[in-house]
Amino acid sequence: MGTPHRMSTYALNGLQVCDIDTNSVIDLPTVYTKDKMPVAKTHIPTNEEIVKWPHLNNIVLPDIDGTIGLMIGNNVPDAYTPYDIATGPAGSPHATRSRLGWIVWNLIRKDSITETNAVVNRAQLTAIHENNKLDSLVRKSINLDFPELLIDDKKENSIEDNYFLKQVNESIEFEDGHYQVALPFRNKEVKFPNNVSQGLNRLKGLRNKMTKNQKFKDDYVSFMNNLFLKGFAEKVPITELNQVDGREWYIPHHGIYHNKKNRTRLE
Repeated sequence: MGTPHRMSTYALNGLQVCDIDTNSVIDLPTVYTKDKMPVAKTHIPTNEEIVKWPHLNNIVLPDIDGTIGLMIGNNVPDAYTPYDIATGPAGSPHATRSRLGWIVWNLIRKDSITETNAVVNRAQLTAIHENNKLDSLVRKSINLDFPELLIDDKKENSIEDNYFLKQVNESIEFEDGHYQVALPFRNKEVKFPNNVSQGLNRLKGLRNKMTKNQKFKDDYVSFMNNLFLKGFAEKVPITELNQVDGREWYIPHHGIYHNKKNRTRLE
C-alpha cells in the first residue's frame, strides 16, 4: 500500500469530445481536473513510428501541435468501442478505430526501458469541491493561456496583456452552445479598407473552377452547408451589408483538398 495523496480538484459536468473532423460527438461523465497530467506529447504514436508495420500502412494519424489536456478512462466505453481492427504478427502493435479515430496499442519504443513509469493501482475520492460554473472556468483557462513574466516566482502581466484580458472578460458570451469572444483590436474604432473588389475577383475565379469541375463544386457546397449546419458559420444579415463606416471586411477564400484525407477545406 502506498502513501495516500490528496489534491484539490474541480468537477465538471456537461463536457463533450469529438473526433478531429467533428463528425462524432461523445458525452462525457463527470470530469475531474488535476494540476499535471501523468503523460506527455512524446507518448503519442506518430506516423513515422507505425510506418514500418505493413498492417498499419493504411492508417494515418493526425499530426496535432498541442499538449495532452484530457485523459479518457474505461468509464467512457463509447470512446473505445472498436469499429475496425488492424492486427499483425505476434509482438507487433495493433490499432482499433473508434468513434474518435484510430488508437494504436502496444507500441514499444527502444528507449521505453529508460522511462520511469508510475502505476496507480487504486484511486479513492474522499472529498471534492464541485464547481459547475463552466463559464468561470473558461475565463480562467483563457487567462492561463497567456502567462508572461515570472518575477520572484510571481506571474505578472504587461499592460497590453491586462488590456487584452479585460477585452476578453468584457466580451465573452455563451450563445447557441458556443463561446464567442470579440476580436481584440487595440483600437475599437479601427477602420478597414474596402476590399470588396478583391472578394469579387476571388469569387469569379471560384465560380469558373466550379464550372469546370463538378466534383469540386459538389464537395465545396457540401463543406459550406456543413459549416452552416453545425453553426460554425452564418450568413451576414442584409442590414449589415454595404456599410460606409469602415467596419466591413471581406475574407476571400478558396477550396483545396487535404493531401492525405482527400477532403475539402477552405483557406
